[in-house]
Amino acid sequence: MLRRHRHRLQRFASLDRPDILRDPAFVAFYRELDLPAKGEPLARLYCLKAGGEIVAVIEGLAFAETFTPLVSSISPDRKYDRLSPGFTAAYFAVDENLKRGYRAYDMSVGELSYKAR
Repeated sequence: MLRRHRHRLQRFASLDRPDILRDPAFVAFYRELDLPAKGEPLARLYCLKAGGEIVAVIEGLAFAETFTPLVSSISPDRKYDRLSPGFTAAYFAVDENLKRGYRAYDMSVGELSYKAR
């Protein structure tokens, strides 16, 4: 199991939600994105830390001037909830990709509130 996915698994379990990261095939897929057999990795990883602890992670694909988040997670420690670590991590990921010259941050489908901020 990739270390960065552990707190997502813990949080989803605490919410009694299913998670694709329990399937070894999906874990292998993300590992291949990080460490391809050849060529440059398509994956980018963003981690937000507070007090030395990782409180949010965004992993996604960087391709054709577009960053597409695939897996995100926040700490299972509920003390961070009111600080919106997932939104904050997404903000910094958008900013970093703009600085790299990327033109789009694909938030995918859906109308979750953080997409309108």
